[in-house]
Amino acid sequence: MEVQSKDDAFLELSIIVPVYNVSRYLPECLDSLIHQNVKNVEFICIDDGSTDDSLSILKEYSFRDPRFKVISKENEGYGKTMNLGLDQAKGKYIGVLESDDVVSDNAYSLLLEVAEESDADIVKGNIRFLSQEGCMEVETYRGFPYRKLIDPQNQLSILTAGISYWSGIYKREFLEENRIRFHETPGASYQDYSFYYLAVMCTEKMELIEDYIVNYRVDNTASSVHDPNKVFVICEECDHLRKEMDVRKLAEVYYDIEPLLRFEAYEWNYKRLLEYYKYPFMERFKKEFSALLHDGRIVRSLWDEDSYRRLEMLLDDPFSYYQKFARIQFDDMLDEYHRKLFRYSRKGIIEGLIGEGGIYIFGAGKTGALVFKLLENNGMNAADDIKGFLVSGKKEDESCFIGLQVFEVTELPGSERDRLVIIAVGKNNREMVKLILKENDYENVVIADDFFYEVFR
Repeated sequence: MEVQSKDDAFLELSIIVPVYNVSRYLPECLDSLIHQNVKNVEFICIDDGSTDDSLSILKEYSFRDPRFKVISKENEGYGKTMNLGLDQAKGKYIGVLESDDVVSDNAYSLLLEVAEESDADIVKGNIRFLSQEGCMEVETYRGFPYRKLIDPQNQLSILTAGISYWSGIYKREFLEENRIRFHETPGASYQDYSFYYLAVMCTEKMELIEDYIVNYRVDNTASSVHDPNKVFVICEECDHLRKEMDVRKLAEVYYDIEPLLRFEAYEWNYKRLLEYYKYPFMERFKKEFSALLHDGRIVRSLWDEDSYRRLEMLLDDPFSYYQKFARIQFDDMLDEYHRKLFRYSRKGIIEGLIGEGGIYIFGAGKTGALVFKLLENNGMNAADDIKGFLVSGKKEDESCFIGLQVFEVTELPGSERDRLVIIAVGKNNREMVKLILKENDYENVVIADDFFYEVFR
């Protein structure tokens, strides 16, 4: 690890800038820091093993401006990068600026002024969405009192106003005393989730200002929110928050509202996913919240009418939920198949499958054989309706399986790849198989999941 350090004088503020392959946006981000009018400030820029020109850009700014401290390390993930920044920070207050975002002129001086006057542990402001088309103001805290100390335990709705943890500053002593750190999970994302909510749950002194602090970039296609390999990571981060709450024995009211925070996080994740991944995520979404409702974990009085209505739709009519929040890009027949799968009879589903003109089953093993048998028992003709089995890699003696031909996914011509494929593998392998099929231009895909087996048995 390479570190370029500066003299440590009394510092009012430390800004942590995590950097990974963001050279396209990095100069604009760093320029916005230069324009801040805080004198005693350090900008801790941590390059997490970038393979583009990001590190060179950081070193150039460090050479020109002594407020920049550059740290270069191997790629270890967001959580570890941020915790290194917390360890390095010397300021009385700590802020974070994502390396593709832009901080507003004089924003940090506004936050510091309020923090010093009120002795708040956390001071936050509003944000703007930033894209090539310009900026759009988002008053995150509309309806909340500005420039007045808030105890979140007495105003739980502050927790439902979103995270945007980088639109504020935090007293370093407060973070250290409460052991508030980032969740270190190699290759994961959304590790700001537990950091922010633990900070809010541990403080009794939070303050909001009406000013717009950060321009949050929404058109960076390299952002983690566009990464298909991170479809379910938010679930793990929500679980981590719950475990930390248990360890810290936080106030009971926070346990009551945690399912609502999880619901909002899952909905945010669901809406940002590529259409291809919405349905499998919705399956897990529904399963978890069915269990929470069964266990009495949903405290109705804490849910607003709109959120609770969406929860009911998810649990009672998941296809309607799926339609409402997904711009379905499948063809009409597959859309009809899903409608029947959720709502109609076994006979209707079989008719829909036969209407495909022949299907393939991915998985020449026990699960594939089970799906084949279920389809056959319910009226599908193996010779006419099931074209064969697909595998990612075929063994030398694997030309046939239970009387049908076995194909590698790369073998079939383009016209055959338009047919419906039913994924018949174990739960742990389904997402990987979907990616393999997607990479090989198979778009018409469904999963033999719990819904499927419930219908056909």
